[in-house]
Amino acid sequence: VLGASLGGPPALRRFFGALSPGLPVCFVLAQHIGGGFVKLLADQLNRCSAVDVMPACSGRLVRHGEVLLVPVGERFAIDDDGRVELLPEKRQRLYRPSVDDVLQAVGRRYGEAAGAIIFSGMGADGARGCVDLAEAGGVVWAQDADSCIISSMPDAARLSGTVSYSGTPEALAQRLAD
Repeated sequence: VLGASLGGPPALRRFFGALSPGLPVCFVLAQHIGGGFVKLLADQLNRCSAVDVMPACSGRLVRHGEVLLVPVGERFAIDDDGRVELLPEKRQRLYRPSVDDVLQAVGRRYGEAAGAIIFSGMGADGARGCVDLAEAGGVVWAQDADSCIISSMPDAARLSGTVSYSGTPEALAQRLAD
């Protein structure tokens, strides 16, 4: 899971630009963004990425080499067969999509095979989900504060005690490849 908010798109471009092609990884991106901008973000990230970036849609099988963007107005889940489920979001959320909710869904489904990177953003969305993902056996990393536009999201993740590595977007991509 990649979680981001304010400053996320430039950090993600740097991360995907430095990412080695062919990694056996699927990314689920929860970026706080307006609903009308999800496709635009996918298009922007596709220009600098070795992986295919697309809006998530119900029924899509989660596959290596893809980035699934979580839509703004729906709740993201993955069923037992590894297919995306987009459910109506009935709760009022300050941040949409909720990074916490996506981390919890992925942690429940994949446990110790899951991981998260929290990128630049304002607020603490993702901190609670990092704890849940780590308790399920997953690994949590975060963008370092000096390379963030706003570091409160990765700082909150670090304060949760779950972050085992922090670095620039490029260093995070290299660490993932290693």
